[in-house]
Amino acid sequence: MKQLSKYKEIEQNIEAKILRGEYPKQGMIPTENEIAASYNCSRATVRQALGNLVAKGLVERTPGKGTFVSGFERIQHDNEVESFTEEMKRLGKSASTELLEFQLKEATPLVSQKLAVDENEPVYYFERLRKADEMSVTLEQTYLSVAQFPDLTVNTLMTSKYDFIETSLGMEIDYVEQQLFPILANNHLSQILGVQIGEPVIQIDSTTYLENGQIIDFTRLFTNPNYMQLNIIRKK
Repeated sequence: MKQLSKYKEIEQNIEAKILRGEYPKQGMIPTENEIAASYNCSRATVRQALGNLVAKGLVERTPGKGTFVSGFERIQHDNEVESFTEEMKRLGKSASTELLEFQLKEATPLVSQKLAVDENEPVYYFERLRKADEMSVTLEQTYLSVAQFPDLTVNTLMTSKYDFIETSLGMEIDYVEQQLFPILANNHLSQILGVQIGEPVIQIDSTTYLENGQIIDFTRLFTNPNYMQLNIIRKK
């Protein structure tokens, strides 16, 4: 039998301890130096093992703090429209929102196309950081038509956008069309989401439609991949 490489041995041993609960969810695992000393190997070997565990979604690395066992259910259902607040409630997490920017802009050609409005027409632009149990999960960059939502306020943006549309305005959301792109985190995303520059991040371009086919919003989301898993089931 071929002997396991050292990094794979470390990876499998840590994974086994996580699955057995020896390393509890959201708990910090030993440092790179401690692991390297325990296995008599280099820190580069340890980093390779930890990198694989990050890719599996089992641990999260926080610069300056350490490596922690993931405490998040990374499951994204694709068969129903669910707001971030609703999803966090279902997962037993406390959702919170930090409003980073809110201003009026003129619709660019891209925004004009996505919202089905005229170019240079006034649109709201707001940027929100969505958190679960105070952990940064998603950065949202949203555009809404001013003509469609003339009474939009800052207070509204601190709550669920979908709840405002359906409960306060009485509109019925039909479906959300989304496109996913893997990108690499730049300096801005690194600071906001707490990931390293160059680390993979999931970009989601999302357009929301009412039952009558009217477009509600165009949102570009940047999600920490440690907090998302997309499950697709196809039937023949």
